[in-house]
Amino acid sequence: MSEDLKFTKWWPGWIGFPANDTPAVSEHPRIGGSEPECIILRDFYPLKDSWNEVHTAKYFFWKLGNCQEKLSFVCERDPLEIGCIVGRGETYHGLANITSSGKPCLTWQSVRTIIPQGMTLKKKLDGNYCSNPDGDDLPWCFIDGGTTEFCDIPRCPYKEPLQVEEASHCDPGKYRCRTGQCIHLEFVCDGLEDCPNGDEEEGCPDYTDIFEKHSGYMLNGSEVEKWLYTPKPTCAIRCVQAKNFVCYSYNYEESTSTCLLSKSNAGLVGGLTRDFKWEYHERIDLAPDCSSSFICLDFKCISKAKICDGRRDCAGGEDEKDCIDISTLKVRLTNGTGPHEGRVEIKVGGVWGEVCDDMWGIEDSHVVCKQLGYHKGARSFYTNSHFGNGEGLYLMDDLNCKGDEQNLALCNFGGWGKNDCEFGESAGVTCYLDNEVCSYNEWTCDNGRCIDFSFYCDQINDCGDNSDENPDLCMSPIEVRLIEDDEASGKSLVPPRNKPFEGRVELRYRGLWGTVCDDDVTVNEGHVLCRMLGWAGSVAIYKNNSFGVGTGPIWLDGLRCLGNELSVDTCHHERWGSTNCDHTEDLGVKCTANPLKAEVRKRI
Repeated sequence: MSEDLKFTKWWPGWIGFPANDTPAVSEHPRIGGSEPECIILRDFYPLKDSWNEVHTAKYFFWKLGNCQEKLSFVCERDPLEIGCIVGRGETYHGLANITSSGKPCLTWQSVRTIIPQGMTLKKKLDGNYCSNPDGDDLPWCFIDGGTTEFCDIPRCPYKEPLQVEEASHCDPGKYRCRTGQCIHLEFVCDGLEDCPNGDEEEGCPDYTDIFEKHSGYMLNGSEVEKWLYTPKPTCAIRCVQAKNFVCYSYNYEESTSTCLLSKSNAGLVGGLTRDFKWEYHERIDLAPDCSSSFICLDFKCISKAKICDGRRDCAGGEDEKDCIDISTLKVRLTNGTGPHEGRVEIKVGGVWGEVCDDMWGIEDSHVVCKQLGYHKGARSFYTNSHFGNGEGLYLMDDLNCKGDEQNLALCNFGGWGKNDCEFGESAGVTCYLDNEVCSYNEWTCDNGRCIDFSFYCDQINDCGDNSDENPDLCMSPIEVRLIEDDEASGKSLVPPRNKPFEGRVELRYRGLWGTVCDDDVTVNEGHVLCRMLGWAGSVAIYKNNSFGVGTGPIWLDGLRCLGNELSVDTCHHERWGSTNCDHTEDLGVKCTANPLKAEVRKRI
């Protein structure tokens, strides 16, 4: 209860269950019976003749109730007195049992099995929760999971005398106070008085002078260490003397004496936000010089050269505001054989200029072509002023497009007009025409683009839609067939109508039928081809498209076999699809009509 009770009465209740019964005399609290009963203070009572309806009163009644009943309020009690700490709290023996993050502590008796081996304890562990047995920075305790955390204990507002003995001299690694006590050297100039008269803190450097203070701000996202109940000068010392990282700055909250050490600063990473409870302190010697820089809203410093460069370097994008409207960017191709190819030129701010070829590639070219309305994208790209030199005014450089941008200005680049290019470095492109048909030595992608057959099934998505890497085609076996062109109908007959063991050689490689170039082919190669067809015996070779001109790719050129191979794939030859032949050089063979034994396979 938060207010004193002004008036209370005892509520006797009605004992009689029948509706017409006369109310009984007052029922007093009793001890004993089947269940214990407690006196409970309530502001409602049950209506007469009803056991499921209640009436709210304007004052409270004392009433009997089940002691196991859960109530909607808890009586106040005095807070637990946990005491306070001086220095590192090595002499603390209070009742604190909560960590700085609010987790409950385990008692020392319950965690003896998880105390790490080799831990040097300076005192016996008793039954309390929080202690500093190993000379750590603050009292700590174990929590669930076997981990440890510092405890949430306030510092004493007064100085307690140290329980140490005077000594004529101190061991190495210790400091002798003027009063004769010995303390660890790490306590000297740490911002906390450990000697009775505080002489170890005299003549110490004031590290707060090397920090620049920003009141009402806090740096987010770079905190490494958190120190509780730490004076501000000590927080500065913690930052300067940090051992495991370079401390660039710290946040400080005065009311709780909370110190947050950071591995960066606002000038480097930004992240400075308004928070009137905090102060942000930044090491002056580690802060970047932002005098000639653009400062973002979160205080990150960036080079002015990055303003309006097409990249969002500030988290809020303010470095790209009030820049050129990319919707006004125009593109054209000049000095080519038509509007679909040429030197890439762009118009920015009413001025036409060129694109430098540094980092220029097929993805950048796709964006140019699609922006011009050529939906299939770019057939090829060019560097070194392939389509001639312009005026040498480079408006874009170091383009790095993904290929799916709708506008060249949406790609990353070095900034408008910023370049290190010289005369003769203009970029160029050839775009696919919508009605364009691929040549015989090119693969037609599902999206209509054409790629060289040497790029087909090379585990690289050259088409852009991955149709050139279809596993059903790329993993299919090699097959061979003989074709005869019917002069009357102009159609190819498979197998030849009159002589099924002779015709134009065609190979099905990775799902696509093509021909073989006849350059330097001998009967050795013919034996292998006939063996693949299931025929054995003598072989005749026919050159110069004796069985008609084929279509599609010319798969093999430079074929060299010993004659005993089971497949042409194991013979020496140029890379599949690489040739300087055309279909006037398609190879034909005539096999002897002697079938091979059953163990010889037709396909591999």
